[in-house]
Amino acid sequence: MGGSSLLAVASACVRECGRIAASLCLIAPALAPVVLYGETIPAIDVADSPVESVADALSRSRVLARGTEVHLRLLESVGSNTHKRGDRFKLEVAEVVSVDGELIVPAGSPAIGEVIHAAKPGASGKAGELILVVRWLRAGDHEVKLRSFTAGNGEDRYALATGLGVTLGIPALFVVGKNLVLPAGTDVYAKVTADTTLPSILGTETAAMPQPSVAESSTESNDNENDQE
Repeated sequence: MGGSSLLAVASACVRECGRIAASLCLIAPALAPVVLYGETIPAIDVADSPVESVADALSRSRVLARGTEVHLRLLESVGSNTHKRGDRFKLEVAEVVSVDGELIVPAGSPAIGEVIHAAKPGASGKAGELILVVRWLRAGDHEVKLRSFTAGNGEDRYALATGLGVTLGIPALFVVGKNLVLPAGTDVYAKVTADTTLPSILGTETAAMPQPSVAESSTESNDNENDQE
């Protein structure tokens, strides 16, 4: 190996040793200041580190109780003539959820619903049928299981998780021809399936926070999805 090659290897080793030394200074901040290449690298005070203790994190956790109602909003249209059993659709949390004054589910959190049953109008004049359910919502890295599906507001709510409202009392807003269609923007209410522990989120209860996108919202439509009677 030539002299120039040995010099290059030696220089690389010196640089690597320098990087290792600098890393050790960050990993072990309690050590005394280190002098590297003629410059002093000060020690880091552990007390200034933003690392949160497990106890602090647990003290800010809250239990979202089973049966808690969650106000959501449809992000896409769902219809008896465009969807079939097993299709999933997107929703988002319309109103923040808090426990003991602590925000735990911000507005805008993504949620997923599923079609339990769908049927197009029959030749005999039978109206379309649609049974829906909300499966879960996601708050940060946590998934909250949900159940039921009620559409509308106030006293004008219609349970679409049991199918009772498919043919009786459905408002004209949800009826297109003989099909049952819930447009995007429809207010939806669901309930928490089981007690779920979630971390509280620092900030005001009215603040909407960015949430990860929901990848599994693929809505599989029938070939004749635009057919309406």
